[in-house]
Amino acid sequence: FRGFFPDVSGIGSYGGSRPQLNESWTLGLAFTWSLFDGGGRIALYQEAKASLQAAKARVQSTELDIIQNVEQSEIAVEEAQERIQAAQALVASAQENFRLAQGRFDAGVGTILELTDAQLAFTQAQSTESQALADYRIALARLDRALGRR
Repeated sequence: FRGFFPDVSGIGSYGGSRPQLNESWTLGLAFTWSLFDGGGRIALYQEAKASLQAAKARVQSTELDIIQNVEQSEIAVEEAQERIQAAQALVASAQENFRLAQGRFDAGVGTILELTDAQLAFTQAQSTESQALADYRIALARLDRALGRR
């Protein structure tokens, strides 16, 4: 806004001469103001205003990106928790099926193929659970990073 107002300066002096004991003083005020500069001041003002608006838009965009990243990370954590619960239920079921297949095999009514299939299903369920736990830890780390904790 400085360009829209005049420059003001002041001068002052005080003096005297001894033989005549005449005092003299001077006081002055000067204004400098460009009344017309071809629209330069207005153009500079509008440029500064546009730069400010662009900076505000960048800040808002960054804020929205952060919010979106945090929300997506929170959803990923919730989904990973659900996968852990499902995997734990699968492990429990597969473990019970393996126990039953082992019992049938030991009693002589089950086949080795049935037993190995049950064992494979149990091992795969454990692997799925391990992967779900790893995914959960990764999702937590991403959430912490999105929140600026790490």
